Amino acid sequence: MKDEGINLVAGRRAEQKVEHFISGPSLIIFGVVFVIATVLVIYSFLLSSQYDSLVSQETSVRAQISTVSAKRDKITIIHERLAAIRSIIAKRSSLSATVFNILSIIPDDFSLDGITADDNQVSITVTSNSLAEFADFLEQKIPSFAAKDKTGVKTVQVRAFSQSKNGYSLGLDFLMNGGTAK
Repeated sequence: MKDEGINLVAGRRAEQKVEHFISGPSLIIFGVVFVIATVLVIYSFLLSSQYDSLVSQETSVRAQISTVSAKRDKITIIHERLAAIRSIIAKRSSLSATVFNILSIIPDDFSLDGITADDNQVSITVTSNSLAEFADFLEQKIPSFAAKDKTGVKTVQVRAFSQSKNGYSLGLDFLMNGGTAK
């Protein structure tokens, strides 16, 4: 005869199947979540180390920029000073050339008693014993000199004309760029 009792083994097998069915996917899900969490933690450490590296690079670049900025400021100041010096030298050479041109028209018989010059005016005082030489100087040489545009002289004014025991003395003001006599 067959033993007809309760079959406990069959129920046990059904429970094992249900446990196996639930625990298998749970383990897979847990494994996937664990792997993702591990990857995220590693990625976080990687980003943190890159952040620290970027912060140190930023500090280094800021220091270099401040150094370059200070150098740029110094170079700008030097450039401005050189421009001012060039301007002064250009004025000097221009004034020097103008004075040289003025002195070149004075006849050899004249003696130069005085000369003053600035940016707007060159004043000379000449002496000669001959009125005829003064007439030629005032009527021929001065007008032709003043007519030249290259000299920079815009106006020639007679400052003084006098007779002394040394001869005749003439004071002339050569005005540049519309200046006025002092």
